[in-house]
Amino acid sequence: MKPEFEPALESDRLLTRGNLYASQGDMQRAMALYEQALAIARKLGGWHGRKSEAAALAALGLSRRLLGDARGAIELLEQALVIERELADAKVGDPSTIPQTMNKLGDACLVVGDVRMTIICHEQALAFSQEIGDRRE
Repeated sequence: MKPEFEPALESDRLLTRGNLYASQGDMQRAMALYEQALAIARKLGGWHGRKSEAAALAALGLSRRLLGDARGAIELLEQALVIERELADAKVGDPSTIPQTMNKLGDACLVVGDVRMTIICHEQALAFSQEIGDRRE
């Protein structure tokens, strides 16, 4: 294996382990792993680093919302969306991550009482899913 791929694989492994802990309800441990993945992704750069960075930001955003920090979640999810759109525009990212993150953002907006933004996020997520032919969202 080429040495430049090792940090990318480590970032992906940390995200996967974080998801496992999150699925078991251990959000603190999951967030620690997401933070580590984010740090590696930011050092890595390139399209894979940006992809991992967006995934870590989205995972951290969801975790923050679940732990009651909806405003922190919104900030992280907005950062993830910027990167996801950048990657989709460059045709190197998975465009289905955009509506998934938009829905998470809409959920966080609802928690802070911003119903208008909640509706906008969910409507945009649905429209984008339909545009790309993704039926998951």
